[in-house]
Amino acid sequence: MTWSDDAYRRQQQIDADLRRQERDAFDRAQRQRTDRLHDALLHGDEGRARDAFDIPPPGRGGTPRVPTIGEQFREHSARLLRYLETATELNPQVRDQWAWRVGQLDFDRPEAGLRLIEEVRDSYLNVRQRPPPARDLGAAMPFELELDRLGVEIQWLVNIFKHLLRA
Repeated sequence: MTWSDDAYRRQQQIDADLRRQERDAFDRAQRQRTDRLHDALLHGDEGRARDAFDIPPPGRGGTPRVPTIGEQFREHSARLLRYLETATELNPQVRDQWAWRVGQLDFDRPEAGLRLIEEVRDSYLNVRQRPPPARDLGAAMPFELELDRLGVEIQWLVNIFKHLLRA
C-alpha cells in the first residue's frame, strides 16, 4: 500500500496532534499536582502534601515496592518497542532493524542481550550525530523528541544488562 502525499501529511498531522495532546495532558497533571503540593505546604497540611506525591503516611504501607530487575526489563523493552512502532521521523530500515534486535533480547542471556542493545545504542548514537537536514528548527524538533524518547529506553536496557552481568 502506498500513501499519497495528502494521506501521509494527514497521518503526520494526526500523530503530531496526539503527541501534543499527550504533552498537554502531562503538563496539566503536573501543574495540578504542583498546585496541590503548594496549597498543602502553604497550609501546613502534611497529609495533603504526601497525597500530592502518593507517599503513604508514616507507619502505613511501609516503603513502596521496588520493581524487580525482570519487571524493569519487561517494562523498558516493551516501551522501547512501542516507541519504535510509533516512530514516524526515524528511517524505517533503521527502525525495523532496532525493533528486531530489541525483540531478540533475552533476560536470561545477559551477555548476548548486552551485545545486542549496545549495537542498537551505537546505531542510535550514529543517527543522533547525523540528523536529517531540516530547513528550520521547527521541522527538526519532532525528530529530536523522538530520538530523546528512544535514547532513554535504550540506556535503561544497557544499564539493566550491565547490572545483570555484575550480579
